[in-house]
Amino acid sequence: MRSAKWAIRAAVEGIEGITFREVPDPAGDTGPTLLMLLPDAEKATSFIAALRAEGIAGPPGSLSCITMREWGLHWYFNIPSLVNKRSNARDGFPWTHPSNAFAADYDYGHGALPVCDDVHARGTLLTISSNLSEEDIRDIVLAIRKVAANLWR
Repeated sequence: MRSAKWAIRAAVEGIEGITFREVPDPAGDTGPTLLMLLPDAEKATSFIAALRAEGIAGPPGSLSCITMREWGLHWYFNIPSLVNKRSNARDGFPWTHPSNAFAADYDYGHGALPVCDDVHARGTLLTISSNLSEEDIRDIVLAIRKVAANLWR
């Protein structure tokens, strides 16, 4: 997965309108996903729809080629225990812990973390399968190049 991800990323790096998140330790990255950031939410949606039309998609309902808004997992505002400050502990820990009193009025609803919200809005996610062939990698790269060349017109 790592080698496929980085081959795809290297082949499409520098395409206008597509940026990538910084990966602090590429050698330690297992490579299951390639996160691409588009200029805005509308372009992210169009980009993914066009990639799917080019055949870059898994089975219906899969998370193979999606916008980050479609994924939804692990975004702070989608975690009920965080947003609603609920605990599995009878004493309400960690919300009731005295060391956390400073955050009693914090709101964890959508909008609390604007940088995360920006990534969520304009992020796209390509799942990297563990069995991608060289031909698959070429097909993905060609599709990304084709879509990007036509999407920005």
